[in-house]
Amino acid sequence: MGCHLPIFDHCRLVGDQVWLSGDQIWHAWFMAPTPRIQTSLNVTLSDNLGKIRTGKGISRRTLADRLDAGGRRLPETSIRRIEVGARPMDVDDLIDIAIALEITPVDLLVPGSWPDTAPWPANDQLTMSARHARAWIGGHALLHPPATAAQLAEIIRWMPEQRARKIAQTWTAKDR
Repeated sequence: MGCHLPIFDHCRLVGDQVWLSGDQIWHAWFMAPTPRIQTSLNVTLSDNLGKIRTGKGISRRTLADRLDAGGRRLPETSIRRIEVGARPMDVDDLIDIAIALEITPVDLLVPGSWPDTAPWPANDQLTMSARHARAWIGGHALLHPPATAAQLAEIIRWMPEQRARKIAQTWTAKDR
């Protein structure tokens, strides 16, 4: 198997070693396993990306091509690294991958196979139900119930008017 890197004439994979040649001298570069980035959400994202991609019958190469056609260069090796948890998925990756897979970002963040009552780890300190996570990520629910009308006003202040009205109506109706 061969590949080309700008600083080397040629490279080839031999077992778990990559042999690089430059000026006709072969060098062994040992590929150490990259540790998995162990945040709860990163593990969920990486596992879910692989499940969705393979479930749709899309190869990493095809996904990389779709991303490239959409203006995002994310090589097949980067997709593999995301799926094995060796590279975190940033927000740009999340949006562009969701577009390329023709799914919503929430489908990558909260697996559709999880029941609504399953715990979803937002981070290492906060867990919520999968149902609440889907609604919160979609902008249809608040993270925590506001304790006062002033807290509610501060939360909805940053929302588009129509969504803010809907959230405010939901919370004021609960007080009645």
